[in-house]
Amino acid sequence: MRATVPGRSCPKCAGPLTLTSRSAFQQVCLGTIPDCVDCTTSLTTLVQLLTNPTRLAKVQAQRANAEARQVVEKARDGWRQQQHAAVGEDNPAKFPSPRGTLPKSSVCTMLGALAVLRYAPATTPVADVTSWSVPLHPGPEAVVPLMGDLVQAGLLAVHPSSPLNAFVWETAAFEEALAKAGGDLDAVAPPVLTDSFYPSRASYFAPYGTSLGTSAEALDVLLMKSLALHVLTAGQQDALLVLARELVAAEALRYFRSRLEYLLLPAVPDNHVARLHDAALKVAGHRPLGEIYNLVWRASQAAAAAAQANPRAPRVNMTTHAVNHFETQSQRAAAEANWPIKPFNELTGQGPAAMTRTLFYGLFDSNPIDTSLRQLKDRLPDPAPEPSPAPATSPQTAQTPQADPPTAVPLTWLSEHPDRWNPDDVPAALSHLAKRWADDGEPHDRLETVAHTAFQLTLLFNGLAPVIGRREAALATFAALPHTVAREPDAEKLATWIATQLGALLLAASGEVNGFPGTPYVEDVSAPEGYEQDEPLPMRRMRTLEDPDVVKLADRYVDLLSEQLVELDVEPMGDRTRAHLGARIRAEVKAMFNSGYTLPLIEEAVKDSAADLVPGVSRHVRGSGDLRHDAATIWLRAWRRSPVEATRWKAWPSVEDWASFKESLEKLIAEETDPVEILRMANSAGTDQCQGLWLAGSDFEMPPSLR
Repeated sequence: MRATVPGRSCPKCAGPLTLTSRSAFQQVCLGTIPDCVDCTTSLTTLVQLLTNPTRLAKVQAQRANAEARQVVEKARDGWRQQQHAAVGEDNPAKFPSPRGTLPKSSVCTMLGALAVLRYAPATTPVADVTSWSVPLHPGPEAVVPLMGDLVQAGLLAVHPSSPLNAFVWETAAFEEALAKAGGDLDAVAPPVLTDSFYPSRASYFAPYGTSLGTSAEALDVLLMKSLALHVLTAGQQDALLVLARELVAAEALRYFRSRLEYLLLPAVPDNHVARLHDAALKVAGHRPLGEIYNLVWRASQAAAAAAQANPRAPRVNMTTHAVNHFETQSQRAAAEANWPIKPFNELTGQGPAAMTRTLFYGLFDSNPIDTSLRQLKDRLPDPAPEPSPAPATSPQTAQTPQADPPTAVPLTWLSEHPDRWNPDDVPAALSHLAKRWADDGEPHDRLETVAHTAFQLTLLFNGLAPVIGRREAALATFAALPHTVAREPDAEKLATWIATQLGALLLAASGEVNGFPGTPYVEDVSAPEGYEQDEPLPMRRMRTLEDPDVVKLADRYVDLLSEQLVELDVEPMGDRTRAHLGARIRAEVKAMFNSGYTLPLIEEAVKDSAADLVPGVSRHVRGSGDLRHDAATIWLRAWRRSPVEATRWKAWPSVEDWASFKESLEKLIAEETDPVEILRMANSAGTDQCQGLWLAGSDFEMPPSLR
């Protein structure tokens, strides 16, 4: 289409004057004659470009893609709105709340809730629990489990305004749902929430009171009534003192990490974290936090001085030196009550965490920097009486004999057979409880409870052992078990399980596998005729410090290290140093054996660590634990849990099934298949009771304890 001015001609070609634009027409009206369309080369070139068939097809394709993206984006927005609706439906915030009293909760849980309410930047709702200016807990790794406990206990609830990525969805993203639907937007399934969430991302509110604004105040009042010192029972007061000790130790470790970062030293190696924690926990029971700060500062300064004096030494060795120095000083501070230590004041920029402040300031009205655990204990009033027992039966009612406490049989048996178990193995056995719970397929939401119970029993054993002896402390730990889990749901069942597994682990550590009155360490090891007894579930032989292989490898390490020192023309180690180092290496080698590492792997780690002049073996071990043991365990347990009522299912695999499984497992290991995939296949093969691992799927998520 062209616009032509009648009676006017183009000054260049003398043809009809066709206008190129409205501006050109304006020029004509003003008496200036512009060039026509055909004489305007730039315009004709542009017209040719715009009308090019190839470009037109490309433009149309781009428009179609843009329209398709808009349709997908609209569907994605709708799916996201469905997610918000699902969150709001699953986590309602209704007021006034029907809750008027606190549920039964531990002292630690109630104190954590009180700290959240008093130190959160805002309570309408509580958000970003891991990024507060005053941290909730001195140990950053403890914040997430604590928030999970608060929700599980019913003291806090997840707020519906929490971000969508705070929840675990059956289908994580819209793109994944679209892929499952084969790209058909009309067939995309709606989002479905699971029962899990990420505590560090969620927002929370107190489901008490008449409104969101007053709910925090209402819960604060209830918590203060429940945590008043004069209403706490003896067990609750003991739990409060244990918590105070843990918090002081965690504050010391927090300062230790801060000092390492300030001095540009690497973090504490994983194999030294446990003894650093034990040292902090020990000194926290005897000294106030200000004096422990002094010990941490001395240790870090000693490490900095050593790093300056030995610039070529690995810096991680300087961190280990700081751990050793703190461990030594903590031992002396705990043993020598009259040893004067100048206390530090509150650290600038790193004051106590919210839980520490709440416990010391809120409950005891004391300064956490200069108040010791003994002083807290002296300030406790007389404990409140325990809740009244159930009413006694009348004389006319037939008396039912009471069952023994959950630990009566193991406790009596262990007391009558002192030669069948070693009390030194109690801490190691307690550390395995959480792994045993996960391996047995028990509910994952109780895993944290089992781990916390094991930690409390470990503290009790370590506190009693120096006073009454290790064997008596072990028996006392068994006796205290029912009281430790008394407030948990199904407390009797949980106590029975822990007592049985703990006793069986002690027997396994001492080489005993029979004779314990309860469920053995590995369930149902009786196999049908035709099996070799140690094959269906290859139970590891738990090593001791006196095991010949353990002693041999530890001595080998000391000899290799001595040879290295001679070659470097360094003063050789004395007998005392050799004995101390040998004992330490024996403990590491024993732990590696009991974790499933094979003899060749440990031998190689011994050689590498001695060559590097590093006082530790575990960091040099390559590979992982016994993959064959874990795969066989998962396969047989999955097989045994299949529904045996159906015709095709068998309670036990045949000898041919077991041989096929072993053959396929060895082939997968030889092909260097991912261990996670092997464990998935083992679970699927056992569940489907199929020969070998060839037809197994990948729908099994590996337990955290086996990662």
